[in-house]
Amino acid sequence: MSSSHSPGAAALVTRALEEIGDFEVLLVLAHIFNGKETEKELLETAGEQREQARELLQRMIEYGFLERRPRMKRSTMAWAYEVTPKGEQLREVVTLLERFGERWSAPDAELLPYPRARVAR
Repeated sequence: MSSSHSPGAAALVTRALEEIGDFEVLLVLAHIFNGKETEKELLETAGEQREQARELLQRMIEYGFLERRPRMKRSTMAWAYEVTPKGEQLREVVTLLERFGERWSAPDAELLPYPRARVAR
């Protein structure tokens, strides 16, 4: 039996997942890749968990996925989040997850807020 992956492939995936940390990181990146960039827009997607969302955004800055910069938005100064090169590397992962969701999710699937309470399946 031949394998297309080296014995260390699973270890690399493990390290990548540890680096990403929470799956909500990918949700935030999906929001940003789809046009939400200001703090207000991103916190609106967090629903009632705005404080946890602020903490997540701060961790994403600390971990090097995002940068926070002031930006003019409709003649008003707003904080915007920009994806760093490290975060940009996850665009393909997010795109693949979107395709997976298109194929395997229920047709009425809703946009998930972040962060989410963990729910057992």
